[in-house]
Amino acid sequence: WGPCASFAGPDDRTSFSEKRYDCARLEVPLDYANPEGRTAQLGVLRLKATGGKIGSLVINPGGPGASGMSAVPSLFGTGEGADGPLPKRFDVIGLDPRGVGASTPTIDCLTDGEWEVERGDLDVDPSPAGVAQTEDENRQYAQRCTDRIGADVLANVGTRDAARDLDVLRAALGDAKLTYLGFSYGTRLGSTYAEDFPQNVRALVLDGALDPSQTTVDRSVAQAAGFQQAFDAFAADCAKQRN
Repeated sequence: WGPCASFAGPDDRTSFSEKRYDCARLEVPLDYANPEGRTAQLGVLRLKATGGKIGSLVINPGGPGASGMSAVPSLFGTGEGADGPLPKRFDVIGLDPRGVGASTPTIDCLTDGEWEVERGDLDVDPSPAGVAQTEDENRQYAQRCTDRIGADVLANVGTRDAARDLDVLRAALGDAKLTYLGFSYGTRLGSTYAEDFPQNVRALVLDGALDPSQTTVDRSVAQAAGFQQAFDAFAADCAKQRN
């Protein structure tokens, strides 16, 4: 463990400079089927317990692709959160999953210029020609990822790999069993961990749980319907306000 400044991205420099946080890198096999081969380095941030420590609480904010390291200061960095019951009884741990944030190898498929073009392309044309164009763009994106990141990396950044990383982290932290808080996609990671390592689970909190039986399309449609319902309720409430 050591200072977190070298782990910080542009949005984390202030929070990662706080002395309450310390950071480390966790080395894991890139391919668990070949444990003696290439390795990945995972970024880990810790907010140490201030009271009678129970163990560690590992946090994943979802995505997939969101930074667990950034999530800890966001949730516990200021005010009452920093002195609440969880940081008193647990070392709060944020892990950047393989391919994410401070972890290496990092999955970064597009240049800044290519991202700007991507943001300007709304892909809202439902015609056969529009669908074909979007499919072609997706194929190009996948090829860029393969060319720039490598098929060996992309083949080993799935949820099952991340779940095995969680168990390595649990052992490295010295916890006999995992205590875990996952949001959104983090619920899928937590449930996968429970499937693979049921004997190593102390407690899981799964907030905004994904239905593992849904397809990606069904999940996207259901999410869009939920967003619309939330917006309609918000707009209706706003319409009642005089100011």
